[in-house]
Amino acid sequence: MLVGFAIHGEGSTVLEYFSRMVAEGVKPDGVSLLGVLVGCSHGGLVREARKVFQEMETVYGVAREEKHYGCMADMLARAGLIEEAVEMIRGMPNGGDVFAWGGLLGGCRIHGNVEVAKKAAKQVMEIKPEDGGVYSVLANIYAHRGQWDDLVKVRRSLSANKRAKKITGCSLIRLNDDT
Repeated sequence: MLVGFAIHGEGSTVLEYFSRMVAEGVKPDGVSLLGVLVGCSHGGLVREARKVFQEMETVYGVAREEKHYGCMADMLARAGLIEEAVEMIRGMPNGGDVFAWGGLLGGCRIHGNVEVAKKAAKQVMEIKPEDGGVYSVLANIYAHRGQWDDLVKVRRSLSANKRAKKITGCSLIRLNDDT
């Protein structure tokens, strides 16, 4: 239930059910705590997510995993707390995974932070060189900032990287509401 509410952006509901769960004596596990963090992320509940993240090991006895750190980094970056997200990733046991760096890159896109975006993109490219999506995000950041020369360089490097796969997309246009 927690994950379901979280996916649908019902952060407050996730926290309500989580509190009820704990009050009833149900011990949360890593998945339920991830659901709470995702719910807080989708609901913009930064303060609440920080509290749950801090209490994971001390109060609930659940070890933080990369997915928990990644969720927090993504949430912080989306909230504009880019430097805090960078510090969180650097504090991860393995220095950050593709999800943490990718979340940071997404936050940089939202907030136009080109310098950190370049570092995050470089990390994603090192960890997962076949991920062509990182090139598109970086190109988008450059385009929004009017950095056309950098945009051209990114597009050329995507073409030069034989391992990277371009992300294909599709669209659907419904002409009549009859199905």
